[in-house]
Amino acid sequence: MGGFHVLVVDPSPKQAATQAANAVVANLQSSGMDVIGPDAIVAERSAVHAALAAASASPQTDFVIVVGGCGLGPSDVVPEAFNKVSSRMFPGFGEMLRLELFRDIGAEAALNRACAGAVGSAIGFAVPGDEEASHIALHSLVLPYLEQYRASLAIGSVAPAPTVDLEGDTTEVIEDAEVEAVEETDELALPEPEQRWRLGGHTVGMEAQPTPVEAPAGMSDQLPASGWKRAVYDMEGQVEIGKSPDVPQNVEDHAPMMEVLYQAGEYARLKLPNGNRVMLYGYPDLQRPNSKVILVGWGEPLAEVIALHRYPVQVGTCIEEARGLMPARTTDLTEISEKITGRALSSDSGELFAVDHDTVYIQRGNTVYSWDGRKERNEGTPKQALTSMMVRWHQR
Repeated sequence: MGGFHVLVVDPSPKQAATQAANAVVANLQSSGMDVIGPDAIVAERSAVHAALAAASASPQTDFVIVVGGCGLGPSDVVPEAFNKVSSRMFPGFGEMLRLELFRDIGAEAALNRACAGAVGSAIGFAVPGDEEASHIALHSLVLPYLEQYRASLAIGSVAPAPTVDLEGDTTEVIEDAEVEAVEETDELALPEPEQRWRLGGHTVGMEAQPTPVEAPAGMSDQLPASGWKRAVYDMEGQVEIGKSPDVPQNVEDHAPMMEVLYQAGEYARLKLPNGNRVMLYGYPDLQRPNSKVILVGWGEPLAEVIALHRYPVQVGTCIEEARGLMPARTTDLTEISEKITGRALSSDSGELFAVDHDTVYIQRGNTVYSWDGRKERNEGTPKQALTSMMVRWHQR
């Protein structure tokens, strides 16, 4: 599988786009990607055509990123070049990026003409020649969705980039899910739980293995020893079907995260013994023990998001509240790093942001870093890091 080819169109005397392209290359390399470039292109439509065609034809390249040339000036010709050479444009990419930029810079975001599309056998992205804007595009809309892009390439077709329906159609989908869930409520009935391991990690260690128990009368199979249904049982949770989703504000305001939730085939509310109520999002539904299920609840500094289907392995974000289901943000970083990755962090500064089966995520200021016992990687802002995690967690 090939990597990235970064091109830059920089008519500005201040070389802003060149600086942004250098930052894009550095970010891609720090994420473990193979990168060619940045290669400079003359701000002329024919030159951009030729560069896009050449880059996409290389067997080493699956993704082409053009930095700069997306404004309204006479030399901003990149969108026109994309329309010329692309076999299929991805309008959702530009729409979502402008929505992200609007939150930062206001109505000026409407002047940006970022775009994306299928270019030959590669996928191309045209991003602004501004370092902050290109960073947002890379970490919110490119890197989090690489698996989908790669899967499309692997089967010889290209699917449109993920989009968020901003016109209200999602209400109909949610209503359909409620009707279907109400009809199948009985399948989620669980036996009266005994006192067992909880997700917080304070009762027993990270590797606790629940003991299988017999399912209640009327169920032919045993309650599984792992997965989301077992997690609900061991947490003494009560599933409430057909409840309206209660999405944390920080998640609701971030379109890429909401796109992941919109892909759920079914959702429900989960009431915990401590009084907390969180939402469950099932992929493809909440009927099968092997469904992938994301738990989403309120919590600072961002939200409580847990891959419940990975239970009994703890996979999710760590919040400030003592009632959080994951290890606390103030957990000793050296101890938990050694427990999960087998090696201590190179620096014990910061707070625990999230844990995965073989990785810890540390927040220092407004940046999240991942540590897998070998290398520390910059995952971007907390929202960018969580978006990447949610994409991975709902897929596997």
